[in-house]
Amino acid sequence: MRRFFAVVLLLFPLFFGCARHDNNPPKPEKNVYRDTSRHDDYNVKIAIPTAWIEKVRHFDYKHRHANLLLREFEKYTKPDSLLKIKDEGDVDSVRRGMALLNPLFINLDQEPGEELVCLMGWDASYPSMAVFKNIAGNWYLVYLEEFYMFYSGPELYVSNSFSPNKTFYFRRVYERGSGVYSDGYSFYKLINNRVYHCLELANEARIEGWGLYINQDVSTSFKFNSSDLNTEDADEIWVNYKYKFFPGAVNEGDCPWCANSDISLIEGEGGVNYIWDNKRRLYKPDISLQQNDPEELTAKKIACFGDFGNDTLFVDAFHDQLTHIAKEGTPRQKAILKKYLALVKKDKVATTQKLKITTQIGGTTFYGPDTAKKK
Repeated sequence: MRRFFAVVLLLFPLFFGCARHDNNPPKPEKNVYRDTSRHDDYNVKIAIPTAWIEKVRHFDYKHRHANLLLREFEKYTKPDSLLKIKDEGDVDSVRRGMALLNPLFINLDQEPGEELVCLMGWDASYPSMAVFKNIAGNWYLVYLEEFYMFYSGPELYVSNSFSPNKTFYFRRVYERGSGVYSDGYSFYKLINNRVYHCLELANEARIEGWGLYINQDVSTSFKFNSSDLNTEDADEIWVNYKYKFFPGAVNEGDCPWCANSDISLIEGEGGVNYIWDNKRRLYKPDISLQQNDPEELTAKKIACFGDFGNDTLFVDAFHDQLTHIAKEGTPRQKAILKKYLALVKKDKVATTQKLKITTQIGGTTFYGPDTAKKK
C-alpha cells in the first residue's frame, strides 16, 4: 500500500503539469516583421490577441465598426501598418468612413482548425489581403500584402478543390488610364505556416495608342480542374486566352491615342493547363517544348500578354505567324509589318510617341505622354 501511494505521489505533479500545459499555451514567439528590402515577400509572424480575432469573427456588418478594429490591429502590428492613401482633396479616407474589413474563417491548410483570411484597409481602392493562423494556441498575422483596385470593390475567393492546401485568390489592377487597362488574379497557398504567391494570371490587358506601334486586347477565363473524385491528387487550373494584336497610331495624321484595331496582325484563342509544382510551391504552365502547331501557345506568347511594348519579345514569340503575314498577308498588313520589323531591328522598340511614368501607387503604374522639349 505504501508503494502504491508513493507511485501516486510521483505521478501527481505529472498529471497536473500536463493539465496546466494544455490550459496555458506557450507565450507567443518573438514578432517577425516584414523585410522591406524584399519587394516580393509579404510573410510576417506577428502575435495577435485572441480577443481581437474573436471581435472579427463576430464583426457586425450592419453597423460596420471597421475603423475601431483596424486601429486596434495597427497597434499590434506596429511598425507594419495598412496602406494609407489620401484623396485629391487631401482628406484622409478614414474620415470618409470607407474603411474595409471583410473576414473569412476557413481551413486553408492540412492542419485542423480554421484560419482567418480577409480583405482589410482604410480605403476599398487600396486594400490589403491578410492571413492569420493559430499556431500552438496563439494567433499570428502571417501575411499582409497591399494591392490596388478600381472600377469595382475588392473580392476574395477560395477554391473548393480537392487540394489539401486550398488555393485562395483575388483580382488586382496593374495599370489604368485613358486607353490602357490591365488587371489580373493573384493566387496563394498556405503551406507550413507560410503563404506562397503561386501564380499571377492576367485577366484583361488592353492598350490603344500610348505611343506603341503594336496595340493589344487580351482577356482570359479560368477554372479549377480538380473537381473529379477520381483525381483527388489533381491541383490544376485551366486557363483560356483570347488575344488580338493590331497597329497603334501608325498612319499619318493619327492622334496619339488613335489605334487601328480593324487591321489585325495576330489574333487567336488557346488554352493552357497550369499544374501544381509542389517542390517550387507554384503553378506552372504545362507546355510542351515540341510545338507542332505554330498557333499553339508558348511561354513567350503568354509573357507578351501582360508586357506592353516589349517588341523584341513579341517578334520572337510570334515569329512564325509574323513570317506568314509577311508572305500571305494583305498589302496593308505587309506594309505595316515591314516598317515595324525594321524599327525593332534598329532600335529594339517601335514607338510612335514617347511616354513617361506619371506615378506608381500600390504596385500600379500610371503613364502619360512625355511633353518635355528636346534641348
